[in-house]
Amino acid sequence: MAHTVTPGDTYRSNRPTPYGPARIRITEHTPGTVLANAVDPDTGAPCTVLLADLHDTPPTGDARHDGYTLTTT
Repeated sequence: MAHTVTPGDTYRSNRPTPYGPARIRITEHTPGTVLANAVDPDTGAPCTVLLADLHDTPPTGDARHDGYTLTTT
């Protein structure tokens, strides 16, 4: 992971049909850990995500279809 995960960051799913929430908002992350707590901003449902699944750039080609990409809004 090349970027810093910050509470309040919003990510969108990279999958056309997500297995989990289509969007997540980070609610808590302790530096040095591999997990972050998040919430689905549409339903309020809590979830936990692996930092390895959070990306700061969108997928290119067929290289990545899993995880979430940081949004600017």
